[in-house]
Amino acid sequence: MNRRRCFVLATLSVVVALTPGALARAAEPVEPNGGRLVTPAELGFSGTRAEIRSQAAEILPPGTWHGPDDEVLAAVRRAAEQAPRFQLEPDPFSLGSKAAAAFRRATSEGPRKEPASAREPEIVPDELDHGGSGIPMPSGLQVPYECRTSGHRIKLFYAYPVGYQSSEPWEALKPWTSISRANTKFALESALTSSEDRMTTLYVDCFPPGHTLAGYPTVTQLKIPPPHTTSELWHSLNVWLPSPENQQAIRNLVFYVASDPDDKAGYAQTFNHSSNAGLRSREAASRWNQSTLSAVIFQPYWTHHTVVHELLHTFGAVNDWTPKSLGGSGVGHCTFAWDVMCYADGGPYADLFPNWLCPNANTPFSVPLDCLKSIYFRSDHGDGGYFDSWLDGHWNTIGAENRFVKSTPPWDYSVPCDSC
Repeated sequence: MNRRRCFVLATLSVVVALTPGALARAAEPVEPNGGRLVTPAELGFSGTRAEIRSQAAEILPPGTWHGPDDEVLAAVRRAAEQAPRFQLEPDPFSLGSKAAAAFRRATSEGPRKEPASAREPEIVPDELDHGGSGIPMPSGLQVPYECRTSGHRIKLFYAYPVGYQSSEPWEALKPWTSISRANTKFALESALTSSEDRMTTLYVDCFPPGHTLAGYPTVTQLKIPPPHTTSELWHSLNVWLPSPENQQAIRNLVFYVASDPDDKAGYAQTFNHSSNAGLRSREAASRWNQSTLSAVIFQPYWTHHTVVHELLHTFGAVNDWTPKSLGGSGVGHCTFAWDVMCYADGGPYADLFPNWLCPNANTPFSVPLDCLKSIYFRSDHGDGGYFDSWLDGHWNTIGAENRFVKSTPPWDYSVPCDSC
């Protein structure tokens, strides 16, 4: 398969279809309106309150304010039970000489340089092979996200340049289907890592109770000057996005209506990491939970794994300090052949890619999150075995230390920073 290099991720692939009836009801393209929440009419809805709710339900189920119900939990458990189990304690020397050689190189850590600044956010470039569309997740399964109107949550933005006119019906609602797919991916993968005992979902900013679209994600439209370079685009977004001083504890997820000028799929803000940033600690909890970070997804990748990949960056994956013996690339990715966060990113350990410790991910879940369940994403405590003790003391993107996700049942260990 030809490999094409692009910023960020391969494919989440399960596309939520818009019914012909829904398409027929689409209004004219939404006019730019600056940086405010859109109205139901601007999203393409029409009719009475009940009719608008019915139209919205054809696109995706609303989120909840209380966590997943028993029916959803049962459906996720059934899907996870049918998925192949990834080998959590592989023997690299049984996987061929290439893997054995890579593993031997990874067992000796080289010197690390402390970043000049461990507090300032930076833009992380991502390149991934997106040559295949992946395998759709279980048909018809959509797991409701957890709604919030304040506190730690993900906010969705639909951004386009001045003068843009959409030719695609309901384009402004594509962020809805993207966050729904990302949330379902989190739920399925977390169930898989805990023998179906624990499920993790995302906190999303929703229209409040009493609103016509209560329980559905808010969408803020951003009209920006037409960018000529990636840096110009990012500058424009920084001008229009709410400032961190007025909007703490937010993850801004921006869906931009064009391709990147540099032919990349997405960008994410993260932090330069100190040696303590990847620990399950008060410092790390304060840094990752109390900051406002943004990610941008370009239109060709709205239905790909790009959304999951960039969210995981803003959640703290893959920490720069992850050692190469655990697959760390040294600059925010990993080196396993089949993982949503892995590719040869040019980092100090990127030469280890592809490390073949993970199997080909042609499963109902498509490309896995943390294929060894030991580096950045695991929904149980592990058993302390091979590779499996790392997350016991380090930052886990779906652990109790991350306030942007909800785990059912809750984790049973204390959070390092109760006020974060």
